[in-house]
Amino acid sequence: MSNFEFEWVCRMAAALITGCIIGYERHVKAKEAGITTHAILASASCLLMIISQEAFPFADKFDAARVAAQVVSGIGFLGAGVIFVRHDMLQGLTTAAGIFSTAAIGLAYGAGMYLLAAIAGLMLLGTEIVFDLSIFSDTRINASFRIIMEREGNTDDVIECFHSVGWHNTALNIRASEEGWLINTESYTQKTFSPYALEEKLKALPCVRSVYLQ
Repeated sequence: MSNFEFEWVCRMAAALITGCIIGYERHVKAKEAGITTHAILASASCLLMIISQEAFPFADKFDAARVAAQVVSGIGFLGAGVIFVRHDMLQGLTTAAGIFSTAAIGLAYGAGMYLLAAIAGLMLLGTEIVFDLSIFSDTRINASFRIIMEREGNTDDVIECFHSVGWHNTALNIRASEEGWLINTESYTQKTFSPYALEEKLKALPCVRSVYLQ
């Protein structure tokens, strides 16, 4: 392996690691794009930048900025794929912005700008962590859940599941039905754990037969 090739591998590795770190922060908060998406995105952007700079040694002129511009345009479509509206709630904007920034960081590594890319990665990660804290968020997310449990199930496990991820129950009704325990709750949170992630977490509980987000 030549010195040039070793340098390219180092760029790819640095981009991959940075993408993994950024993606892990999104993963632990149950966001739409996690470790794999960010890691692939950062390393692929880095590869495209290296190709644009190094793959045409016999060309009199090359324009590496052209490939970078195309990456920026393409990432817009990928980011749009994680933005959606469900139950009148807009989700995915921060993740889409993170995807866009991760691509830019990958391009910076591909261009050999290690320090700038590393600092940009730390700034992005720090921004996502700090401003996702509830003290900076005025947004209150409300959701209603309808949960059906088997008779032998412990309804306290359901309530504890809500509280464990920062959700609070403002109205709670538990009654027996032909299907088992029927739990209707109106809940809210000011944290970042989405109602859809909570829905999946509730479904994973033992004895829970179905969960409906209303």
